[in-house]
Amino acid sequence: MYRLFILIVLALISANVNSQNGKCKESLVMTIASARNDEANQFIRYNNGFIICGSYDSRFIVMFMTEDGEINWSYELDIFPNLKERATNVIIDGDDMVVVGVSDAQNSVFKNFVLKFSITSKTIKWLRVYDGVPFTTSYFSSVLNDNASDSYFVLGQTMFNNGPGLGCDALFLKVNKNTGSVTLAKNVNLGSCESYTSALIASNGFIYGAGRFNFENGGFDKMRGSLTKLDSEGNEIWSKLYTKNVLSDNARLYFQAIASDYDNLIVVGQGDLSGVSATDVDVLLMKSNLDGEIIWHKEIDIQGASGELCTKVVVNNGEYYVLVNALFNGINAYFILKFDTNGNLIWSKKYGRQNNDRGNDIIVTPTNIFVTGLTESPGFDENDILITKTDVDGNGLEENCNILMPSSTLVRNTDVPFQGAFVTEEYNIDFPLENKTITIKPITLTPKEICSVLCADTCRTGVVVHTVPDAELNNIYVHCKGNNTFEISMEICNRDSVTLPGITPFTLYDNNPVTGNAQAIYTSSLGKDVLPFACETFTFMLNLLPAKDYYVMVNDNGTLMPPFNPESEFPNTDIHECDFLNNLNSFMTPGSDSTYVTKTIIDGDSIQVGPQTYYSEGNYIQHQSNIFGCDSTIFIKIKVIHEDLVYDFNNCSAIMGSTNMDYSEFIPSKNSTISCGSINAGNVQRLNPQENKHSCTPGLDNTLAMCVESKLDCDYIPAHQRSVIFTLEITPDDFHNIRLNELRFLEKSPLNYDWINGTSGVNNYPTKFGLRILKNNVEIFRESEIVSLRNWNERKFNFNNIDDFSFNEKSVITFEFLPYCPVGNSSQVSVWDMENIFVYTSCEEKESRRLQGTISQSNGSTFSGATVWKQQNTEIESNITDILGNFSFDDLDINDNCEISVFKNDDFLKGFSTLDLIYIQRHILGMELFQNSSHYVAADINKDTRVSSSDLIELKRLILGKITKFSNNTSWRFCSGIPVFKPSDKIIVNEKYKIGKGNSDLNQLNFTGVKIGDINNEIQINQLQEARNAQVHELVYSFQKVNESEYELTLFSAHEGMFNGLQFALNFNNFEIVDIKGHQLPVDEEHFVLNNNIFTFSKVSPNKVLSGYSKPLMTFLLKPSTGTPNFEGLNSHFSNEFYTKDMTSQSIFLRAKESLTDEGYINVRPNPFDNGTTVEYYSTSGSVAQLEVYSMTGNLVYKKSDNTGPGRNFFEITSDQLMHKSGLYLVRILTENQAYTAKIVLK
Repeated sequence: MYRLFILIVLALISANVNSQNGKCKESLVMTIASARNDEANQFIRYNNGFIICGSYDSRFIVMFMTEDGEINWSYELDIFPNLKERATNVIIDGDDMVVVGVSDAQNSVFKNFVLKFSITSKTIKWLRVYDGVPFTTSYFSSVLNDNASDSYFVLGQTMFNNGPGLGCDALFLKVNKNTGSVTLAKNVNLGSCESYTSALIASNGFIYGAGRFNFENGGFDKMRGSLTKLDSEGNEIWSKLYTKNVLSDNARLYFQAIASDYDNLIVVGQGDLSGVSATDVDVLLMKSNLDGEIIWHKEIDIQGASGELCTKVVVNNGEYYVLVNALFNGINAYFILKFDTNGNLIWSKKYGRQNNDRGNDIIVTPTNIFVTGLTESPGFDENDILITKTDVDGNGLEENCNILMPSSTLVRNTDVPFQGAFVTEEYNIDFPLENKTITIKPITLTPKEICSVLCADTCRTGVVVHTVPDAELNNIYVHCKGNNTFEISMEICNRDSVTLPGITPFTLYDNNPVTGNAQAIYTSSLGKDVLPFACETFTFMLNLLPAKDYYVMVNDNGTLMPPFNPESEFPNTDIHECDFLNNLNSFMTPGSDSTYVTKTIIDGDSIQVGPQTYYSEGNYIQHQSNIFGCDSTIFIKIKVIHEDLVYDFNNCSAIMGSTNMDYSEFIPSKNSTISCGSINAGNVQRLNPQENKHSCTPGLDNTLAMCVESKLDCDYIPAHQRSVIFTLEITPDDFHNIRLNELRFLEKSPLNYDWINGTSGVNNYPTKFGLRILKNNVEIFRESEIVSLRNWNERKFNFNNIDDFSFNEKSVITFEFLPYCPVGNSSQVSVWDMENIFVYTSCEEKESRRLQGTISQSNGSTFSGATVWKQQNTEIESNITDILGNFSFDDLDINDNCEISVFKNDDFLKGFSTLDLIYIQRHILGMELFQNSSHYVAADINKDTRVSSSDLIELKRLILGKITKFSNNTSWRFCSGIPVFKPSDKIIVNEKYKIGKGNSDLNQLNFTGVKIGDINNEIQINQLQEARNAQVHELVYSFQKVNESEYELTLFSAHEGMFNGLQFALNFNNFEIVDIKGHQLPVDEEHFVLNNNIFTFSKVSPNKVLSGYSKPLMTFLLKPSTGTPNFEGLNSHFSNEFYTKDMTSQSIFLRAKESLTDEGYINVRPNPFDNGTTVEYYSTSGSVAQLEVYSMTGNLVYKKSDNTGPGRNFFEITSDQLMHKSGLYLVRILTENQAYTAKIVLK
């Protein structure tokens, strides 16, 4: 039997405070029982309480609970009959709630749902379900609200998949907010199984999904916690794996939850760091920036716990709360761990009252922690809903409730945590969500109290927790009533959850009672209660002096002599608060006041201001007194607007089969003459004129008008082809905005149509028409239910009070008229007449200006996420470039100068390598001069205005890790212009815009970002990425013990030919390097550095010849230091690269040198290859051998069998067999008792 189990702890405030809530309790445990399983899965804050989603009596429920544990309403929704449903994520969208979830398995099939629920009406807006076919083991883990569109994003996992994914793949859906239908469905595949377990939309607008990805078809040992960055169309920006190297380490790791902390991500998970156990695991906590780069990484061991499973991480005031479930002495319990912003543990606590308790969700407020989950029913082998409440330090449950227990937790920093970017495979799938209708019904939940502890009313400094009212005096409004009598209206709010009673007094002073002497001149009481978290307005009349300041103090009976300190002393009113500082406010009584009014009228119209009516342009003054004798002066400016554009239709021509399909005659009869820019008007027309023809009909006063056919049903459809449209291209000058003030035109739906030079008869006249206006294809105005009359009727649409009709930049405005909804008589003709369109415009002085521009990289690509700085006087403002590299500063003061600049000084190592050293050296030697001026800027490493050998030296020191940043330069320089440089020129560039005062908008403040040191414009340093089309250069090593205390490591090149340089890093674990001998590569100290067992090497050697296996590159003489010595090969965090004579970059692949007679020997030549390659292997015995070739997504591409004999054997592979698809492949050869593997690359 599942029972609802609710535990609430109320932490209280302020010493010597009389509580007005007799039911206040510090801790509370309640249960609500059903006959079957109950569980709370997810909950979310709403209106000072929570909406909880879960299951009750094995049916899905939604309920609202206050912070005090009162259940206001609850409803049952049986989505999948006879199956238990679980909510996996929930969001609030206005007054709607969107829930995603999954059912229990039935015949190994899980069903999924997305539900939109109206909180106010308690109705289902829509319910969409997936019945589990063909993806039988799928789930939704996250739902996100895209505020910029009409879509929700749903993320999760699909399984079992067909190709190309197979296994399980991460899932991304776009779901329409209004219908729940799927508009986009995508999968992401890397290895055998990928999933998103949690997701969010970060401050930069991108989606980040945390989860678990499987690398290269590996088993449990290649599972890694993952982060994926997506745009709003589900396109992958990057995917990264973390913690342990996927190439060399065995580990089974998961990321379970993600949260954002401003521009950083906080991720939690768990896993076995050195094996594949599901129980012997550690908790993982990681902080990264929005590029997925690790800031810190922690490994956490909860002492005595096993099978830890992270459920959620919450960020609150720069601190991180992690909810973890685990077994403790064989009993389920949940833990809360609190960390500071640097990942240091503040405290960890264990919670469990029954034999088995689990926390499913956590919410942290400024004063409390709430957890929902389940607990075992006392005396039953079932579970109940669990809700706990503590203070922000996790305390308050120690007394009668007996649920809080001590916990010991160890936290350690991860040594060099792995992070690597990997190329995944995206593909679209069909994932329909079917519409489903179910019945929602209210249910009654009856709580039973298990334990409680009454609270004492106390205040703690700076903390307010629901025990007393909190009066706040907000706005005060004063109105003159004559003879120095004033009406005062005060808005008083109650900011806490105890009612502020109507007997609360207030006092009015003639001076500030807190800062000096003041006389109390009026005291009264509110007269009515102010409910918790509500506001009320109180009005009273007083005789006061005009033009004087007065002060009002609430909860003050005037018995204390001012001045007094509200923090330490206050009048004794018996209505206690913890915060009196917000009880004081002031107002000034008005004297004779002046008002300035500007009004705009259309020529021929009039406007009334006060008692006067105005017909013409000019400046006017009114002196007024109200009925109470309060004086005021109104200064009135009237502006008259004349028509600027006219379409009169007098050139109408409609010859059947000819000009009735041509709208070119409907051009303006009067073009715009506006003085502050230009307005270019198009002709009045209709889409598809061959079908949507026009006629001519008598107009007003013996003129011509246009007649068009209406839409033949009563549904208004925007952009319908029957619409009449015309466009205006509005271009304001630099100093003004152009306002579109008004649109006028004549229209009618006549009883009888009358076509000039044609027939006439009964008209099935349209009863309605709609007007729609678009700015740059975005709708800014619509009226769609306008009744059309039988006779000519002038229509007026005024836009003076609509901001969208003031244009500060070039804009295309589209006017769209649609007649529709015929009256329904028997006539086959349904037409609408239109005549005399007038457009009224005016000029507006700019009061501010806009500065905008674009940042691009020197290779032409856009630069998103850069910080642009604007300094105007002493004010400094920043702006972040969007995904297209654009930035904009609006509402700038037009009377001051300003400067615009860009600054970025991090990621020094990104974007360059030894190849850039080669380019710089060849330029210095005159072998190949820079052809791009940005290369001069990038090569001036020390910023001394020239390119020299000193720049080479500093860049090489950074590559080798001898320094961490440049001595006299930033990592990026952003240039407002780059001149054409010659080798002898000084390298001087402008890095800011200095802008003088003025009101013209500037939209070409463009910068070019130059990455210092990056000559070949490639961002690739320190990124591990599986390159599908990468070229490979193979290095071979031999490693042998030469005597009892020394080892020798020798490197060879597997290829012959000319090269320009190379760089690599080797891991020597517990070795000291005694000596390094250069053979084909002379080695000096300037070429390498040894730090923390990592040997980093960078060599520039233009057109040096390598002779392959015949001579070593270099030899290392090694001596064991401490611990077990081990040579671990290439360091995967470094870009190990080889540079050919044609400046092509090749990834270095390192393998052990093997004798041809070695068992397990395999060799591929050539590799990479164009048309074909030969796989050579050595076998110790004869048997049947099978060749298998796999893509890097794990799909079998080609296989072949052949008889093999002892010794050397061969298989041929052609590009035809690989279907000419370039990329990286895995080769396996299987014999009776041997297996061989190798990687090949088809160019």
